[in-house]
Amino acid sequence: MELASILILSLLSAWRPSVGKECDVRNILIFLLFLVYLVLLVFLRPFSAALDNIVSIGLTAMMVFAVLLMTLGIQQRAGQNNATFAISGWILMMSSIVVLMKAVWDLVTYGVDIYLTRRYTAREMARKKKNKPSIADLAYDEDGQGQE
Repeated sequence: MELASILILSLLSAWRPSVGKECDVRNILIFLLFLVYLVLLVFLRPFSAALDNIVSIGLTAMMVFAVLLMTLGIQQRAGQNNATFAISGWILMMSSIVVLMKAVWDLVTYGVDIYLTRRYTAREMARKKKNKPSIADLAYDEDGQGQE
């Protein structure tokens, strides 16, 4: 789902319209792409972790709103100082901060997971080594008699 939306977005971004109406159509298609992606995320919840689903839905919702504001600003043929562009810029900045915070969170939880897994593995190996009979133990049974 992600890769398909990225592919469609890259195709739409590569389209360089020559007149204003074509530009408006392209921007509306990009907005609709993000909107469909948001709806799919809300209903399918493709990630195992709830936090990943929440962050993905939140980021996509911010992108939908930012693209909508940019599309409206372009359709109004407003200059770069238009409020819609400023609000859109702030939303995109917030979304990049959220992505950065999520990346740090993922790295920290990954590091903790590796640390705990290594500790558990070391404990299990020590326990098995403690309970593992030696070669001398295998040569004699419980009564101290040698095995034939």
